[in-house]
Amino acid sequence: MKKILSILVFAVSLLVVSCGIKDQKNEIENLSKCKFQIKSFKEVSIAGTPLQKIIDKGSLDITRLPNIAIAALQQNIPLTGIVNLEISNPTKSKASINEFDYIILFENQELASGVVDQVINVPADETTVVPLKIKGDIYNMIFGNDNALLNFLLGDNSSKANFTIKVKPTFVIAGQKIKYPGYISIDKQLSREILFK
Repeated sequence: MKKILSILVFAVSLLVVSCGIKDQKNEIENLSKCKFQIKSFKEVSIAGTPLQKIIDKGSLDITRLPNIAIAALQQNIPLTGIVNLEISNPTKSKASINEFDYIILFENQELASGVVDQVINVPADETTVVPLKIKGDIYNMIFGNDNALLNFLLGDNSSKANFTIKVKPTFVIAGQKIKYPGYISIDKQLSREILFK
């Protein structure tokens, strides 16, 4: 009797785990069908100074530059902010990510990277906005050979640039964290006005 009970418990456990794996597999498949896009940027600061205070109507406000000048002398110009990433699920069932790594690129140069270590659920036929905290050093992007970032920041609101967010999801299957084999890339050409909405 004990042996039969043990076999029954094992069979039920196996069934629960396999159902969990099947559910996770479906959620991963649904995730691959989701649409990702950059919705907005918030609280963008350069060397601790809000971007809106540095750039006024397409021109540089030099009274706001001391922090940036000091940071430039130290060859470290910190960029912080939030990118709101919109995830739309067009399927008829839930999509889910346990956590994910991300890299944000500006014109193919790394702007920031990080990890979102919380479960993200996107219900069927719904949209979820996930805030990504950005933290990076833009010294080389401003003082390097390529002035694309500076030109973008100082251009008018119709100035456009290419942004890419690369997302590498992590899933938990049978208690083990498994990283997605590659990155999901979201490429978007954005106008400068998105920084000031």
